[in-house]
This record gives sequence, C-alpha cells and structure tokens, in this order.
Amino acid sequence: MTNLVDDLEAALARLDDQQVRAVQALVVGDFDSDGPRISVRDPATRGKLFTLALDRSDAKITIKHLPETSCTVHGTWTFDK
Repeated sequence: MTNLVDDLEAALARLDDQQVRAVQALVVGDFDSDGPRISVRDPATRGKLFTLALDRSDAKITIKHLPETSCTVHGTWTFDK
C-alpha cells in the first residue's frame, strides 16, 4: 500500500507524539486563509511531516501527504468493487 487511503484500500493509523506536537506548535497565523492548506513541520528539523487541509464549509480537517511509514498502522482492509 503506497498511501494510507486509496480507491479501494483503507487503513486505521495513529499519529505519533512528534506529529501531534508539530500540530500543537502551529500558530494562529497558520490558519489565516479561507480554506487553508497548512504544511505541518517537525519543530526540531523543520522538515515537512504532512499537510492539514481545512474545509471550513463543514468543519472538516483532512490529513494529506502522510507517509504510511511515519505512523503506526493498526489494521488495513480492502473494499470489494
């Protein structure tokens, strides 16, 4: 599986402590635009960890570009077509 979620495969995964701390390090200015895409960076190395995509029309937060290798995968499953 190359992505955590694609057309017919899904996974239950957990962010690690480093990833959660990186989200906690965001500041108000990161949320300025109307429907922003926020690059979440490792506070120590400033390397990009993933992208938060905020959809303010329905208060949805989507995590994008999160490498599967950077989190704990608890299970995967495949959907029939």
